[in-house]
Amino acid sequence: LIRTDYPLVLLPCGKVQPLVEFFVEIIATIDDSKVLSDNLVRVERQVREGLKTVTDAAKVIGSAGSKVGDMLALNEKADHNFRAKGAELVQAIPFGTLLVPCNSAAGPVVALHIIEAQTKDNPLRESVIKMRDALKSMNSHEPSVKASGIDENKLQAVLGKTTSGSVPMDGKRTKRIEETIKTFELWLTNSDSPLYVVTSSFADEITIPHSATKVKAGDSLCDVAIETFDNLAQRYAQLFGAMRTARLELANAYESPRHDQLLENFCRKCFSDTEFDLMPKVVAVGSVQDGLANMASLSTILRSARPVSMLLLGDDLATLDHERIELAYLAVAHRKCFATQVSIAHPSHLVDSIKSGLESTRPTLHTIACEDTHPLGAWLEGNAAIEGRACPLLRYDPSQGTTWAERFDLIDNPQPEHDWPIWTGVVDDKEISLSFTFAHCAMLTPELQKYFLRLQDGLESPDLLSIEKWLNLSPEESSSTIPYLWAADTDGSIHKLVVARSVTDVCRERLDYWNTLQELAGIDNSYVEQAIREEREILDTEFATQRETIENKHASEIESIRATASQVAMQQLAEVLLGGGGGFVNPIASVVAATTAPAAPITNGSPTQTVETTDQSPEEDQAESVSDDLGEAWIDSPLCTTCNDCMEINAQVFVYNEDKQAYIKDASAGTYEEIVQAAEACPARCIHPGGPLDSNEPNLDDLIKRAADFN
Repeated sequence: LIRTDYPLVLLPCGKVQPLVEFFVEIIATIDDSKVLSDNLVRVERQVREGLKTVTDAAKVIGSAGSKVGDMLALNEKADHNFRAKGAELVQAIPFGTLLVPCNSAAGPVVALHIIEAQTKDNPLRESVIKMRDALKSMNSHEPSVKASGIDENKLQAVLGKTTSGSVPMDGKRTKRIEETIKTFELWLTNSDSPLYVVTSSFADEITIPHSATKVKAGDSLCDVAIETFDNLAQRYAQLFGAMRTARLELANAYESPRHDQLLENFCRKCFSDTEFDLMPKVVAVGSVQDGLANMASLSTILRSARPVSMLLLGDDLATLDHERIELAYLAVAHRKCFATQVSIAHPSHLVDSIKSGLESTRPTLHTIACEDTHPLGAWLEGNAAIEGRACPLLRYDPSQGTTWAERFDLIDNPQPEHDWPIWTGVVDDKEISLSFTFAHCAMLTPELQKYFLRLQDGLESPDLLSIEKWLNLSPEESSSTIPYLWAADTDGSIHKLVVARSVTDVCRERLDYWNTLQELAGIDNSYVEQAIREEREILDTEFATQRETIENKHASEIESIRATASQVAMQQLAEVLLGGGGGFVNPIASVVAATTAPAAPITNGSPTQTVETTDQSPEEDQAESVSDDLGEAWIDSPLCTTCNDCMEINAQVFVYNEDKQAYIKDASAGTYEEIVQAAEACPARCIHPGGPLDSNEPNLDDLIKRAADFN
């Protein structure tokens, strides 16, 4: 049994959530509900099995609860508690709450529910009433001269001689205000529906909200949607023009003829985002085929400033047509529209996409995958199409920013960084990694199973390759091998199925489409990879140049030291020969660093020999001799590239100086083997292991041989 997100609960406030979440929220408000909560899974199952269409939630849940109560056959007390708490649960369901099953109608029903909820809070009517009353109040302050019976000419002559007093409103302004009031009252009398749903022949049976007006478009979905919106926009241009006039008049800021000319040419192209939000919503519901049959009209909507929402349903999830047009991808080319590709199998992505589309006043296109005739169920088939890249989820929202990375994403797709999702499974008692490709999605479709051939169990051949490996081969390499996938029969036995070329061709096409989407979303972007390669080449060239410079400088310094050491040695030799005394010292040590050992005493012009007795074995003597010959471990620090490889081996032996270049702090803090390993791992080959400090360390002979390449 597979637990899905369905049924979905549509609350009157516009909220959409899975039934199980809805139950959890309600049960938390009911006291002493253990018997009911323990059996909510049974109630949920009864609801799912009995729900075929969009239905009132309280009715369906109440009926399911009664059936579960009859099935449980509880004792009298427990049965009374279960039914009483079940009644409380039903009463807690808000009036008008609906349940939606996982079928082809789920997409448009959920979308229309969310859109309708947004129209309920429209403040337009209240704003119009306030403006009308304010204008009437303004006009009522003007004296009615004619009604008083006074001669207007005589009154004007008197007013003309006065030096003070109010100035009457001119006739043009009075007339303008009166016409504005009439426009308001006409609209208030004949106000439109908050939502207009245009349906093609394909979607005539779709359930629409009670507050919506349905417009049947037949086979001309896009044309009728444009006509419906333009007619509304023409009427609302008069209303919004009147509202702008009212604001100017109430602020005593109307200037004629400047504002006269602006308002005379006022149309939908002059609407602000706020005014578009106040208009009735126009939603067109049809099939993907309706969009393909009306491509010119669809393009007119997507590239215009009409905030029309298009809901186009597609049920060809596992088709072998590798030349099909991806409408959502095509919509992105219009740049200014909001476009998504969603699926009823992923309702959370569907809901988020619909809400995001409503946040921007621009044309929107939602292509909704909604195949619901599959024997394994619409939810399983839909998710197989998502994972097999037959119907990847995508969203393009221009309102998110000015860069492509901000506008486009592949959110909610499984493992979007991979060509195909990778899962672990057990085949022949072995755990292996398996990719879920388009071929696996196609194999689940009954009418496409003729393109798969079951192989004899146990058959092995180097010519057989798993489909995901086969798809990575070049056409020349793949021509000599046969792709297969693993599948289970009705008994649960695992078999290999050979995949026909008709399916593999579509696999390649779907992979190419997915790779294109990945690049648009910034995943495996070829431009970024090329820039990285070029930058790496530049850095490698610079590093090689710096290394050569350092090596030349180092060689020059060594040559200088050797020359100086030779001079010192010759001088000391001359002193011994001419002075008849003195002793030889290491000329290089005298130049590079002072020795810490005291000089040996001299007797009769030659060093005194000191004989010490030790308990060391011949082998230990030999090891110490080798160690002395190799010297101590050291690092040519100027050559260090700060790669951290030696630090990861032993951070007590290897440390960084103030220039972030490594040196050996304490060779005794680690083993000779660790120092040799560090030398082998160093990309700059600047670590010189020297000889071992501990003659008892294991495998010294082998380690000394390995160290020889670096000393």
